[in-house]
Amino acid sequence: MARTYEQWVSLAEHRIRNILLARTICSQAQLEAKISEAGPTGSRPNPEVVREARRRLLDRRELKQIRIPGVTPAFYVFPSFSVAQQKQRYDRIKNAYQTYERISRQPKLYGDVGEWVVYQAIIEAGSMHTIGDIKAAERTLVINDEKILDGKPLDFLPVHKGSSKLLGVEVKNSRQWYHRMNSKMWFSLAKCVSVKVLPVFVARKLDYLLFPVFSAIGCFGYQLHNQYFHPDIEERLSDARHKDGLGFADIRFPRQLEQGFATEPRHVKFFRDTIPRAFMSATSSSCLCLRSI
Repeated sequence: MARTYEQWVSLAEHRIRNILLARTICSQAQLEAKISEAGPTGSRPNPEVVREARRRLLDRRELKQIRIPGVTPAFYVFPSFSVAQQKQRYDRIKNAYQTYERISRQPKLYGDVGEWVVYQAIIEAGSMHTIGDIKAAERTLVINDEKILDGKPLDFLPVHKGSSKLLGVEVKNSRQWYHRMNSKMWFSLAKCVSVKVLPVFVARKLDYLLFPVFSAIGCFGYQLHNQYFHPDIEERLSDARHKDGLGFADIRFPRQLEQGFATEPRHVKFFRDTIPRAFMSATSSSCLCLRSI
């Protein structure tokens, strides 16, 4: 039987307590990795539920929030937590997060790698033409006689061979889950609508509730299920991936090619099979309804 919202929140509260008993200190992203992305099928509350469960635990003072100098996110611990008593664990999380965030601010080691993985999938799919090289879209600000919203370019502009229709692909290689209240995601979709191209939003993780919304408004959403980094820094991110470190086990280091990075068959399948199959029935009017959202 399907769980009610309150049952999902209760489950999330239970799992947060268990995780902190085992791991002592966690950020929201770490909680999501262990609750929303792991565990038995049917027992994975989505991140919005995890945030609500965390809020309630904080309100009841079963948890407290702390900050670690030099690290962006807040962390959550039991009220009895003491840095002095848990210094080894505290220092491990601090050092792992500082390394992870420092690398994540370097496009060549992080953001560009995710874009290459997607671009290579588009190339290998064979069902799309690409406009110029991987950076061509960055030089394209006027499409269909319209200027892209706010003058910020799209990541890729492949053309479907069968219909000559243009797609606007936006790639987010970030840690966060994208959910229906995320303004950055809606801005990415609005950029596509501003120039009348079909939006394709690609991210590591998308909230489950987004897919029926995307279907209703006429755009595509695709989950990479991995976060991609340059293979040269694999050793530096070992503690970010380790279950006793940050627990971001989905981090991957794609093989470097002569130009760019290797992709994966599942990404190729999405651009080769899924999009062409649905593209023929997609209409520009279904995209334009995004203007009113």
